[in-house]
Amino acid sequence: MVISFEEKTPEKKKKCQYLQDRFKDAGFEQIILTVHPYGLPNEIPGKCSNSNYGLRMAVNKINVADDDMKNILVTTCDADSKFPPNYIAALTWKYLQENQPALTTIYQSPLFYNWKLDSLSFITRVTGLLRSLLMLGALIPFNINTMSIFSYSLSLAKQGNFIHPSYQMDDIICLIRWMGVTKRRIRISMIPVAVISGPTSGETVEFEIIEWARQARRWTIGAAEVFHYFIIKAKHIPKMAAFSWGFAFIIYYGVLLCTAGLFGLTSTLSMILLVKRVPLSITYVITTGDVLDESQQESFKSFYRSGKGFVGIHAAADTEYAWSWYNGLLGGYFAGHPSRLQNATLNIVDQNFIATKHLPKQWKRFDEWYNFQMTQWNKVNVLITIDEKSYYGGEHGKIHPMSWYQNYDGGRSFYTQLSHQQDSYLDSLFVQHLLGGIQYAMTGRTK
Repeated sequence: MVISFEEKTPEKKKKCQYLQDRFKDAGFEQIILTVHPYGLPNEIPGKCSNSNYGLRMAVNKINVADDDMKNILVTTCDADSKFPPNYIAALTWKYLQENQPALTTIYQSPLFYNWKLDSLSFITRVTGLLRSLLMLGALIPFNINTMSIFSYSLSLAKQGNFIHPSYQMDDIICLIRWMGVTKRRIRISMIPVAVISGPTSGETVEFEIIEWARQARRWTIGAAEVFHYFIIKAKHIPKMAAFSWGFAFIIYYGVLLCTAGLFGLTSTLSMILLVKRVPLSITYVITTGDVLDESQQESFKSFYRSGKGFVGIHAAADTEYAWSWYNGLLGGYFAGHPSRLQNATLNIVDQNFIATKHLPKQWKRFDEWYNFQMTQWNKVNVLITIDEKSYYGGEHGKIHPMSWYQNYDGGRSFYTQLSHQQDSYLDSLFVQHLLGGIQYAMTGRTK
């Protein structure tokens, strides 16, 4: 297994060690961790250059003879990919069944773009499945391009000079690059098992519209990049192969781009109509002191009491000490903290709530840890507590809440004490925690 990081990945040494420990007994012959240097000439930081670097380093390390490369299949994927247990078996079976077409075929699984698609709304499920149907109905059978997670022989990668590091769309760029080097049309063969990729579906109808608009923009930019690369490389591809692939690509993405333009117009109109019904929230991100005058406080209360939400982050507890209503809204005020940031262990009290269900039962973090005053913890739903034995300076004993939520005075309130440091917003666990809190405040969803 090869895991490739970018040089600017936060805490990459810690992550490398974690992955080594996590997968050391998982059955891999080797675990190769690579770090793609930043600023290499003629490279763009991204998946193409990172995959290219990682694959080249791995080939050098395992030292495989050229004749044996046809017996090694490479699968490229994203960090948020979820493979079924029989993926490798299905890939191997397909490859052997087709008599090891090492230099002519790339293998693609059907992709489903949301880990929890089955739990979302009907409309979101339908539109999410449309992405997969586009792949199954056109991209694979017409050999237009692979998508995100695909497999190929190491022989093809080596003869095709690996992956071009100056582009972003690694899946289609690989296909064009390898057609030019191998002088033939590359076939895409479907593996009969599905893979789940990270969520590119919105969790509500409104967010689904926004997500489709975002994807349409990505397709437009990506198609332009690919077409530019194809024009440059077409002279190296046999004429019939270049013509047939180029024709299919233009028809498919031309239709998509036309549809994307129409969708951009209709989504704008739809959002104008839908946004009136979107439950909104106010978020205080590390505020301090008195930030609202009396008239603003009344406007805040009126907005919130109309069924809206509030999210408080970190020093939101160090705010509006003289406003008793805000104390009830937040659930407590800041009282102080130890003189330095420390590692500590957080205990997840509620692992079913939308903001904490993804977290480990015990979550170790480096942060600034608050003590509180004028607390109303008996009125809130506590999500996370801190183990005061795991750090210095706690003043609440066995029950020291760090995050909670409540229905309060006609609206919804969520607070998390975490995130003193900017690096918190690069931590996927914290970001998902915060996103869940915002979703609760906006929609009232708890699951």
